[in-house]
Amino acid sequence: MYRPGRVPADGANKERERKKTMIDDARRCFPELRVPVVDGDFKLVYEPEPERPNSWMVNDHCLIRDAPGVLHFFAIENPFPTTTEAL
Repeated sequence: MYRPGRVPADGANKERERKKTMIDDARRCFPELRVPVVDGDFKLVYEPEPERPNSWMVNDHCLIRDAPGVLHFFAIENPFPTTTEAL
């Protein structure tokens, strides 16, 4: 993960620039486009099994904000793979 103040490897810089270019192109084509960005430090907001952290992973997730402004989280949970072959 990239954190401000750290110098990422060249590959990470190139990938970040490629993504930035794609977003800039999309904004030119669709001026009203709203692109989500990570703004701030990572904060754990959900742990399916707190007594065994990192034993589950979340897949195919989405957040929906309802009319009063409450965020709702929908996702598929899977046990974290126990071997590198499973990844």
